[in-house]
Amino acid sequence: MRHYHSQPHASLFGDTPGLLWASLKTRLVSEEQLSQALTVRERRLVSRDGVVRLEGQLFEVRQGFLAGRRLVVCHCLVEGLPAQAWVEHDGRRYPLQRLDRQLNGSTRRPPRCQPPSASTTPFDPNDPALPADEPLALED
Repeated sequence: MRHYHSQPHASLFGDTPGLLWASLKTRLVSEEQLSQALTVRERRLVSRDGVVRLEGQLFEVRQGFLAGRRLVVCHCLVEGLPAQAWVEHDGRRYPLQRLDRQLNGSTRRPPRCQPPSASTTPFDPNDPALPADEPLALED
């Protein structure tokens, strides 16, 4: 290794790896800066019951109006910092919490919207009540 670090390299324009490494300044960053740099943002579909899968675990959004939407889900990759996960919607941040199956299962939700039923009046193109085709008059 000593030989490698003391030999000039063409890719370093003749400098040695040892000189280049020694010239670099070490910069300390705060936990907040590290957390921001290593925060992952992904678009995910939140289920109708407010559940989203993240890193193999189930989380829930307790704000019912976010259920069924595709949202930006964020979480930090830094181990040792408090595990935080949230969703972002319209410039606001809403926390994700570990799924409580019992609470989630007992939450009342509005019924699904039913598509409008098909008209019961049949359409008959030969019906005499329909206006007869009249030739179009061309205007000058």
